[in-house]
Amino acid sequence: MTEIALFDRLGILADFLERMPRQPITLYSPLFESGELLIEPSDEMAAEHYQALCHELMPAASVFLEPGGMMGGSVSNSAWTFMAEYGYEPDTSSILADHLSSSLQFIRFLIEKGQFEQSGIYLNQEVLSWLPPFLDRLKTFQYPLMAQLSLAVEDLVEAVQRVSGGRANTLASAPTTFRTLHQTSFNIEEEGTSLAAIGEFLATHAESGLYILKSRLASEARLHRLPTGFGSRARTIEGMLRSAAQYDGLDAVCDFFDAEILAHRTTWEVWSSKGASHWAKAWTSKLAATSAVVSRLRRVTA
Repeated sequence: MTEIALFDRLGILADFLERMPRQPITLYSPLFESGELLIEPSDEMAAEHYQALCHELMPAASVFLEPGGMMGGSVSNSAWTFMAEYGYEPDTSSILADHLSSSLQFIRFLIEKGQFEQSGIYLNQEVLSWLPPFLDRLKTFQYPLMAQLSLAVEDLVEAVQRVSGGRANTLASAPTTFRTLHQTSFNIEEEGTSLAAIGEFLATHAESGLYILKSRLASEARLHRLPTGFGSRARTIEGMLRSAAQYDGLDAVCDFFDAEILAHRTTWEVWSSKGASHWAKAWTSKLAATSAVVSRLRRVTA
C-alpha cells in the first residue's frame, strides 16, 4: 500500500469514527475481494452509529484508561500535550484529544511529514494500550457495519505498522510516553465490601481489565431472570449481583464474568503478536487479579 493510499484511509476512518457521513463513502474492507465497502448513509445506520460509538462504546482512551472510567481527565490532557509537541493541535471542538479519530488524524499528520517510524511508535505504545478490547467489543454489536468498522481499523493498524518499517515493534515494551498503566488491588473482605464497590470495580476497565457492554449485561440478566434496575454499567452489575444473591443465581453470574475475563484475555493473546506484547502482559496480569476477585466473590457470598 502506498503512503498516499494509507493517508486517505486514515482520514476517511477518522471522520467516520467521529460522525456518520451524510454522503456515501467507501471504507476499505479486507472481507471483500475489491477491498471496498460502499456505505450509503441512512437514518437506521445513523442510529446504529450513535448507539455504538457515542452511547455504549465511546472510542476514547480515557474511557478505558482513566481510573474512574470517565472521558477526559489526565489521559486526554496528556494526549493533547503529546501531539502538540509534534506541532499538531487536535481539533477538540466536538471530540477529545484521546478519541480514536484524533489519534488517526495525528498518525496521518506524522505520515504526511514523513515521520513513519514515529507513527508506528505512537500507535504501538499509546493507541494499542486500549484499542484491542475496543475493537473486539465493537464486533459484538448486532450491527454488521460495526463489525466491518472493527476489521477496517484492525487492517489499518497493520498497514501503519508496515509503513513504519516494523521498527516500532521493538520499542513497544518501553514505558508508555504519557502514562503508566493504572495499578490497583481490590480485595473482597469477609465483611464490609459492598456490592456497589464490586460493581464499580468490574465496570471500570482501568481497574478490572473488563469492558462489558450494557446491552450485554442486560441480556445476561434477562437470561437468568435477574432484575437489575436502571443506571450505569456499575449499577447494572450491582443489581445483577444483588438479585443473584437473593435468587440463588450467583454461580451463573460469576460464570458470566469468568467467561468475559477469558474473552478479554484471548483478545490480548491475539494482539500480543501484533505490536501489543507489552500491553498484553500488563492487561493479562490485571485480568488474572480480577479472576481472583470473582472466585472470592463466589466464596464470600455463598
